[in-house]
Amino acid sequence: MTNNDINPHLEKIFAAEIPEIEKLSQSFDLITQMILKHSDHEIELLRALNDRENLIKEQIKNGSVKHIRSVFEHCYLLSTGRKAWDE
Repeated sequence: MTNNDINPHLEKIFAAEIPEIEKLSQSFDLITQMILKHSDHEIELLRALNDRENLIKEQIKNGSVKHIRSVFEHCYLLSTGRKAWDE
């Protein structure tokens, strides 16, 4: 999913009649899932190319995004008493 592909999805989220915190959660989930999907594909490609240096960088980026998601999910749970998304 490219940035142009994601815009209609974000517009749909922000136009929905749901609480603002839900809009934040859904949009954050959408964007970070897109980043992780792209990163997973990059990791596969870099492994196939045997590009260790860039593979390590991509794995660090991937791990950082996963950590950021877990921090957001924890804060969301503390704020609302609910999970931000199902995983």
